[in-house]
Amino acid sequence: MRYFFVFFLVCQFLRNVSGYDNGDRVSATIQTLHSGWKTVATDLPLTHMPYFGKDSASLTLNTPLPQPDADNPRSMTVNPDEDVKIQLAFGNALLVPWIAVFDSKKHRNLESLVLTFYTDRYNIVRVVHETRYSTSAKKLDPKHPSVTGFNIKYVWRGLEDEDTPHGLYVMFISTVLLGTLLVLILNWSTNEAGSDDIRNRKGTAGNASKRQ
Repeated sequence: MRYFFVFFLVCQFLRNVSGYDNGDRVSATIQTLHSGWKTVATDLPLTHMPYFGKDSASLTLNTPLPQPDADNPRSMTVNPDEDVKIQLAFGNALLVPWIAVFDSKKHRNLESLVLTFYTDRYNIVRVVHETRYSTSAKKLDPKHPSVTGFNIKYVWRGLEDEDTPHGLYVMFISTVLLGTLLVLILNWSTNEAGSDDIRNRKGTAGNASKRQ
């Protein structure tokens, strides 16, 4: 039983280190900030989630605005003089900084967002974003979702395309963590075996004393 538990821990660690296979869907959430109000983080539609290692076509995404509560007059209302910002998260860990979808000062809206994922063999290491805004002045109007809607595109690059030393660093850290885990498991198994041996000896000695 003890060795099965050790094997299970090692398998779980290796699974976490191994990360994604090529073509795996990467979970993604979106959250909106407007006029001091935030929406809850909600999953992107499955059709708009990225697939590990697979470049996507340009996809149209509408930004969810915080919804005012009709029963609460103090609840959030759309303010045309405030920015609308979004934050995206991928794999429940990697966050893209807040991005203005509607810029109230310059009266422009986000037209396209390109996210470039840099990966090692199995994991996303970081995300870089590139934005393009409209040149025409617009006013925020919740009845016209095109003001807060935009095109999103996913691009994938191997880490060696930009930062080979960083990839080696990640590999080194992963190796050290795995080695440390194996040493701890080995020490724990050795201590357990030693404790069992001591208990067996005491039990044998006790039985011998009783027989005398």
